[in-house]
Amino acid sequence: MNITKFINSPDVREHIENVGYQFTSTEAAWLIWQCRLITLAERHDAWRDLIRTMPDEKIEKRHWTREWASLHDYLEKLISFENRLVDAFYENVPQTFYTCSIWLPKLQNSEEDRDYYLNDQDCRRFIMDVYGIDFKRENADQIRIKICKHWIGKDAPYMIIEYNANWEIMSVLQNGVVVEDICAECDDFEGMWFDFPTPFKKGDIVIGSCLDRGWGRSEVFVLEGVITDDKSFVERRKSGWDNSDMIAWGAFQEGDGRIYHECMPGYMDLVYYRGEFTGKRRILKALSSFWKGEVGIELFVNAYHTILMEEYVNDIYPRYFTDEGMALVGLKNRKNV
Repeated sequence: MNITKFINSPDVREHIENVGYQFTSTEAAWLIWQCRLITLAERHDAWRDLIRTMPDEKIEKRHWTREWASLHDYLEKLISFENRLVDAFYENVPQTFYTCSIWLPKLQNSEEDRDYYLNDQDCRRFIMDVYGIDFKRENADQIRIKICKHWIGKDAPYMIIEYNANWEIMSVLQNGVVVEDICAECDDFEGMWFDFPTPFKKGDIVIGSCLDRGWGRSEVFVLEGVITDDKSFVERRKSGWDNSDMIAWGAFQEGDGRIYHECMPGYMDLVYYRGEFTGKRRILKALSSFWKGEVGIELFVNAYHTILMEEYVNDIYPRYFTDEGMALVGLKNRKNV
């Protein structure tokens, strides 16, 4: 069974294939679970394939993960639970309404429609009427549509189905009790933590490879480290970590160009940034060169301040005035007017 195809990042996927890393059954099941590139049906098929071809294992108890004597048994239960959730989503019951939101990669954000609908088909019609043409553009595979089914009442539950541009189900979840099941009590995969090999080094400029499990956008940053770098630290602490602790950290950038230190979950989703370094983003390139030891601190510090000042001048430079007016205030040579 080819497990690497379920890794979201092509750069991490290539590295793991090159080093010949062998996955345990639980690691493979987790990678299938977190994959943002496959539909819900494909995820279930992959788990069934895993059950047929890989050995069974015990799922060890962790802070947010229950103990399961059989990984195979857990996967069978989880598949059944998610299928019953989908059935409950489409069931026409009173005291419910629907809302929808859409992720468009070109906009790099989500747009939410605040109107209420009586059923999911009305949500679909709204999405297609407003955004249908966008589904044919580049990066259509990254489009995500969320339709939320709400129950009316205090502390009422809700559930969300996420679709791709072809209206194939990518994921389904419930908040509150919609379908009673042992798998509904907690998401055991969320409580897991793994130490996978990655190709990234300090000073690499990286970005998240795809949509996260909610809305949001990936940011370019200069990598300082990945949680798995310090093996002795990992061995001392990993028993208390969960999915959110699979982090990388480094230098991110404010809108005005300043840099700040931050971490992000999902080190397995990182890819090398291959875009251009223009405007304020040149600062990230300068920091990368410094952290890699390619330039000294003097050159980096001077470059940092020079770029900030250049971009500040560009931001405040008067626009939409005539050449004559610009000459009168000394910003354009009158001879050229």
